[in-house]
This record gives sequence, C-alpha cells and structure tokens, in this order.
Amino acid sequence: MSQAAVIPPGVVSSGEASLLRRLGTLREDAGRRLLGVQLRPVAANLRGFIESVAVDSAGVIWVSGWLAKDQPLEFPAVLFDGKKHAAAVSLTSFPRADLPDHAHAVFGAMLTAWQPGPGEIELYLFFGEGLALFQRGLKPVRVLETKAALEQFEQIRGTCDRATALPLQRMMTSAESWMPDTARAGGNAQASVDKVLLLGGFGCLVEGWALSPTKRVERFAMKFGDAVLRSDPLTTYHKARPDLFETFPDYGPLLDRVGFVAVFRGAIDIDDVSEPILKLIFTDGTSANQVVPAAVLRRIGHSVAPEAALALFPSLRHERFFTDFARALQRDAAARLGGCEPWRVAPASRVVVLAVPADRSDAFLLAEQLRQAGLGLSGAGLVFLAERGGIRPEILAIFAGLEAGLGAPCSLLFVEDIRYAFHLLPEALRAVAAQRFVFIGQGVFLAPEGWRAALAVLGGEDDSLHVFDLAAEQQAPLSAADCFAWTTAGFAALLPTVPLFLGGQHGDNGLGRALGGLRLHPAAGWRIGEAAVGSA
Repeated sequence: MSQAAVIPPGVVSSGEASLLRRLGTLREDAGRRLLGVQLRPVAANLRGFIESVAVDSAGVIWVSGWLAKDQPLEFPAVLFDGKKHAAAVSLTSFPRADLPDHAHAVFGAMLTAWQPGPGEIELYLFFGEGLALFQRGLKPVRVLETKAALEQFEQIRGTCDRATALPLQRMMTSAESWMPDTARAGGNAQASVDKVLLLGGFGCLVEGWALSPTKRVERFAMKFGDAVLRSDPLTTYHKARPDLFETFPDYGPLLDRVGFVAVFRGAIDIDDVSEPILKLIFTDGTSANQVVPAAVLRRIGHSVAPEAALALFPSLRHERFFTDFARALQRDAAARLGGCEPWRVAPASRVVVLAVPADRSDAFLLAEQLRQAGLGLSGAGLVFLAERGGIRPEILAIFAGLEAGLGAPCSLLFVEDIRYAFHLLPEALRAVAAQRFVFIGQGVFLAPEGWRAALAVLGGEDDSLHVFDLAAEQQAPLSAADCFAWTTAGFAALLPTVPLFLGGQHGDNGLGRALGGLRLHPAAGWRIGEAAVGSA
C-alpha cells in the first residue's frame, strides 16, 4: 500500500465511520426483515460467486469474487451455511479479463456474526427483493489470512472504483489497529479483565466486564504478542456484576449482563504473551481496545490447576470446546513432564519403585515405615522417585539414611511432578536395568503381609500383572495403578496404549487391559498417614 494511502493507526475517518454506520444499519434491517424469508437458490437467479473470505481482528469478513453488473454494491443480505445469518455487504468493483461482459469482479466487507469454521464451507449469500437473488460460494471457498486479503486488495485497488474503494481501504486499515484507545469506538466504552487462563495449543479462557452506554458489545478479540484470537460466540455468556453497581449507579439493566466469560481459540506462543490487549467489537462494526494487565494472566498447569477452568465454565465437560481443551491439556502435560534426573543409580534386575510423597511430613512418615518394616529384600533394589521441588534437601537426607540402613541397592531419581510417576516408570526402570518391579504409588504403604506378597512376586518368575489393594475397608479402594508388580517388558508394551491422564491417573490407567488378566492381592496395605488395619 502506498504511503499516501495509509491511514494512521487508531484514527477513524469519516468515510470509515459512515460506512460502518451504514453496514450496521443494513445488518439490523436484515435481522428484522429478512431472517424469516424462505430461501430458494433457483439457478436462474444466480448472480455471481464468492471465491474467498478472510476475517480481520475485528471480526469483519472480507470477501472477493464476482457479481452481475446490474446488481447494487451495498445491500442487506442473509448469509446461509446451513443456518441463517443477518448480513450487510459493501463492495467495490473492478474489471477482470476472465469474466463475461455482464459481470465484474468485486471485493468488499461483510458485517455478520458468521465466522468460517474448520472443514469445507458451503455458502450462499441471498439478497434483493424477497431474497430471490444469490451469490454462491465456490467449493471450497478459500479462507485467507487477513494479510493475504490486504495484499489482494492492494493489487486491484488501482483499477477499482475510487468512490467505493476508499472507504473500504480505510476500514480495513483501521480494523487491524490494536492501539489501546477506547475513545475510537465513540461509545464511551469501558472494560476490565479479571482473569485470563492461558493454555498453549488451545487459546485462553477469559473473565471480565465490558460496558458502553450507547452500543452493544457483540464479540471480543484478544492480542498476545503477534497472535490475534477471537472469541467463540457460542461459548460466550454474560452475567450480572453486583460489584459494579456502586461504580456505575445510573446504568440500570446494563449491569445485569455487563460481565462476560469467553473462550478465545487460537495458537498462543506461551512464552510471548506480552502486552495483551482486549478488543470490544460492537454490533455496528466499530471497536474499542483495552490493555489487559499482565497480573491477571495465569498459565493452566503451571500457575493454576486445570480445575481453575471450572470456576469460569462449571459445566466444562459439556461445553463444545471440551474435547479440544482436554487434548491441549494432555499435550501440555506431556511437554512439561520431563524425564528422570538420576542422582544415584544402583543397578538391580528386580526393584521396588517408590513414589515419594511431595508433602514433607508424608515423606518422613514413609521413611519411618520403611525402617520399621524390616524388609528382607534378598538382593532386590529400592528405587526412589521424588520431585525436584521444595523438599529436595529433606529427600536427600532421607535417602542417605535409608541407603545406609537398609543394606540394599538404592537409587534416587528426581522428576518434575511425582503425580506422573506411573508414566515415568519405563525411564526409571531402564536407568537401573530392572527386568521385574513392584511399583508403590504416592501416598501408599504396604502392610507386612503386603510386603511379603510383593517380594514373593518380585522374586518369582510369574509374568502376570499382580495388583495390591488396601487393607482398610473404610478407606477408598486403590486403583490398580496405585500399587502393582509386573515385568518391565509387559509394562513397556502396555504403556504406549495408555493416554497421559491429567494428574497422572484415571481409574486403573489401562492396566485392566493387560494380556492374561491380573491377580489381586487384597488387604495388602494402607494410605500413608492413616492407621494400618489387619497388619500383623
């Protein structure tokens, strides 16, 4: 775009403002008069094709294609993709050699709540008297990035009708502005963001409030670094904010829906979320920008638990985005899982692997119970998996004491999150060259009879999966994944079929699918910190 044609960012020209007002009025008219009209795509009434669409950061749809010359370039319409959407269209025209004499190429803006989704899009744009006329989308309609649409417009701008092209040019330039200037909306807009929950590979969940005494907010967009994310209108909801009644005493019923909760989908560089900005997009197509304080940003799985999403979406499992959200959580957890950091390795072909509790008092209790158990390991080794977190100094002291007192090969490996010890077992077993193992999960300790059974299995040649259950009937039963014995080869074959569950465990983590079934040892142990029952 030439320097002379560039509109300063954040400036709304009179041409742009009047175009937005016209489009806003036309769309409201379409919503009132046209959505109830029956749509019939009669072939004789086809007046052109939509070839590509692009969505800018303000949610405006930029369309290109061709249209019969006898049709107006600005009109109310209904966009149909299986559902009806009120729309308003403003186009500019230009010649194109491949078109017949009765048609010209068009490029322009469409104001509508519709947004292109994944997969092939089938579109119809109905307009004219009784919505008898229509443009049809190519199969498939090309969905472009805004930058590509800008470049497309720049290539044809010199051949366009200037009177219709200039307002579109100004509108497109301004729509891409993210200057934090709420005054440009012309509606005395005010907004604030209370909470932003970020999830790499998904987007973010946002809670806040937005208010304008003269305009209605239709949707939102957010900018993180170079990434622009748009709100999903089907998962956005509004709510009252009683805490704002005193601040805005004269706004009456507006305060009943001033709060908003929204999902913003898109790829975020989780390491570059600097200078976030919220864009309010009004029904007339204008917008206002608001700086988001960095203090409200939280990364799911890092500074907040995944359960924090439930505060914003209490019925999270039933939301349309839940499957994608859960998959992104899995990918994020896998990326942050890390591996085992060997501190001391004492190879042994048969080992007991203990997930050391992350709680300081529980870790010391585990050590004391190990000392009292008087284990006869008969050459088997002990492998301690512990978090490299806040109690690392205590872990080192505990390990040194047990290593000196147990008279068995002892290994210590540090991990990022002890809850995922189950998934890190193959790496730990490879580190100590173990062929058979007993795994005792975090917060579990075996009773004497449980130890006898576990060590008997460990010293034998039975390749079956053995599971150890709790001794105390009043306690919640253990999952198979809490405490079990198996061969390294058997476990390594099963683990690739087990998803990485949030928190490291869900049910039996797929152990029930083990070939040959499993053998259960009841009354084998208890949870650390609770009294042993039935121990001898």
